[in-house]
Amino acid sequence: MIMSKNNDNMKWVSVKDRLPEEVTPVLVYEVCCGCEYFEIAEVENGEWWLTGDGGEPTLAPTHWTELPKPPKP
Repeated sequence: MIMSKNNDNMKWVSVKDRLPEEVTPVLVYEVCCGCEYFEIAEVENGEWWLTGDGGEPTLAPTHWTELPKPPKP
């Protein structure tokens, strides 16, 4: 999937303004060591986790957006 953070169709929300519902996978944007990352993650007890990772919370996203609906079969 090719995306741009300037994509007008994406409604990015700053994590300073609002967090998504707990344990709801969303697309997140973060910058680490000068590199941009897009990942699927969720918030649980106020901490960001990579969806399905089960490891330590390691994310520090600046923005998030809802995932698109899956295609119909």
